[in-house]
Amino acid sequence: MAVLVVLPVPESKVRTGGHSDLTGAAGLTTGLVCLLLPVSKAEDWGWVGATTLTLFATAAIIPFLWGWFLPRSPQPMVDVHATARSQVLFTHLAALGLEFALFVRNLVLPKLLQTPEATGRGPGKSQVVTGLSMATQGLTLMAVSPLSVRLTKTKGPTMTLLTGSAVVGGG
Repeated sequence: MAVLVVLPVPESKVRTGGHSDLTGAAGLTTGLVCLLLPVSKAEDWGWVGATTLTLFATAAIIPFLWGWFLPRSPQPMVDVHATARSQVLFTHLAALGLEFALFVRNLVLPKLLQTPEATGRGPGKSQVVTGLSMATQGLTLMAVSPLSVRLTKTKGPTMTLLTGSAVVGGG
């Protein structure tokens, strides 16, 4: 993938300087892993298992530590002051909820499609059929991406989020 990006994509002439916020990236990564790992593995580990609960508790604490650290970083990966404005904050929280719904869909749909017919709860589809069913989401996202950019430029990001939410809810 790196070769496919480096060869056809020309080098930008714009230079902004700065450095990567490795501590901020590590905090974000740790928080997301501590949240998403138990969500995806809790069925195997048990929803009230020690590992699951410990990771969820850690995932609840890390955003506060991350939010405390970011303003103190010389070049934070997220501008906390801009993000804390109510218009930006509530838009991001709504987008987070929408993304969580899409994440849950990506977890549930394959399990549902592959549940054997004998159980009376699923169609017993193969992994190939399940993969093709899941591919439609990615293809649709690629197809409508230019439309969402145009909508954001003309009507703003809130309208894009509302439209996307309506489409996902309708789906």
